[in-house]
Amino acid sequence: MDVSFKSDKVIQYLVELKDELVRVNEKRFQKLIEVLNTYEINDDEDYKLPSGKELAKILNISNSTIIQLLKKLYQYLLFDFMQNSLEVNNCKQRVMIYIPFDEENPAIRKKTNHYHKFFTYIQLRLTHIPRIGE
Repeated sequence: MDVSFKSDKVIQYLVELKDELVRVNEKRFQKLIEVLNTYEINDDEDYKLPSGKELAKILNISNSTIIQLLKKLYQYLLFDFMQNSLEVNNCKQRVMIYIPFDEENPAIRKKTNHYHKFFTYIQLRLTHIPRIGE
């Protein structure tokens, strides 16, 4: 197995691309695709995705089998994207806004996860897909 393979990240990618999973017509992936289609990722709210172990339990298969299925489904989808290009007809841009804070303050520097409290974002839908440099 690939050391760089992270099943939780692949699960997130597959859920994000769940509309493209209709490209996959192999029977061995269909139950996994059905389960992945029940999950949603929203930008505005917290979301909960299953881990590889939770998927294995839902599908009643072993952990090693679910890892292999996830890996092969992800590779299948990537290969299909190379063969049949995606049509990009909708473009969203997320603008991150960081609020300055006092990094010199020792109380703030000691906190390791304080950065998420000092930013927000707005999401824009663009009227056209920009070219490089626009």
